[in-house]
Amino acid sequence: FYTNRLTKLDERTFSKLKKLTHLDLADNRLKSLNERIFQGLSEIELLRISMNKLESLDFSIFLDLSSLNRSTTDCSKTQKICQLFI
Repeated sequence: FYTNRLTKLDERTFSKLKKLTHLDLADNRLKSLNERIFQGLSEIELLRISMNKLESLDFSIFLDLSSLNRSTTDCSKTQKICQLFI
């Protein structure tokens, strides 16, 4: 999904991808992520959501990501989101 100009993702977009280990959503136009977007994706090890237009990020979206080694988001003047490493 890298550089696809995505603006919105349904909360069920990844719900059937239980074995997914890497997810790159960087360089899109996402303004928000539903709090259930990553629900059930316990195999995710790497998540990239940098270079989007995220205005806020509820850290509860990471709760189901028990295998997550690294997640990156970006900082900008209009965003209250900074580099995040888990």
